[in-house]
Amino acid sequence: MKKIKVIAKDGAYKQYVGNTYDVLKEETKHYIVNHTVGDNTYSIGILKSHCEEVPFIPNSECIAWGTTPPETRLDVTSSPTGRLKFYHIDGNEYLIGTDNGYELAVEGTTKKIRRFPSGAVRSDDTGRARPDWVSAWAIEAIGQHLANNSNDFGATNYLLGIPIEECLASLMRHYCTYQKTKSKADLTALAFNAIAALHTACIKDDGTYKEIHEKTELI
Repeated sequence: MKKIKVIAKDGAYKQYVGNTYDVLKEETKHYIVNHTVGDNTYSIGILKSHCEEVPFIPNSECIAWGTTPPETRLDVTSSPTGRLKFYHIDGNEYLIGTDNGYELAVEGTTKKIRRFPSGAVRSDDTGRARPDWVSAWAIEAIGQHLANNSNDFGATNYLLGIPIEECLASLMRHYCTYQKTKSKADLTALAFNAIAALHTACIKDDGTYKEIHEKTELI
């Protein structure tokens, strides 16, 4: 069921501004909703231009999330159910939720939510890794390098963890060659060694690196 919130605009609907409603019927220019005052409930029509959709977030202590702060914080008695409150978050956002939901938000367990033009919602991705920003050409070049060497060592052999110092030594050799030849193949090998060294460092950090042999030896 679609939820809408009445926003302040042109001085209209003053008595409804800040209220959130379930939409009973959607017309071309209006939303039809039920408004409760005391023991009485009656249907009203509100222009869509004076509303914003408030998406429901499943599996959350919060009832809904919005992007426009209300003019004033509503007291708990302002809600027809007696359970809803508005809270300002970071000066720009607000939550509609129970007291428990607010406490969770204060503790940082409630994430910021993005709303797309379609109405779909998703958590904010600020600070998250963005591997999709890595050059597709570079990824393809590394992939081809692995394919070219797969018959000798296996394409994923490096995932076991090649010693970082070995990777850096090879990296420097290809760096020197590249400076003299400007060969893309050497530049690709240079990049692969950097990736292999970084991979080893990462699996050591997360504890998945294992040494199943006592020492380095010729086989």
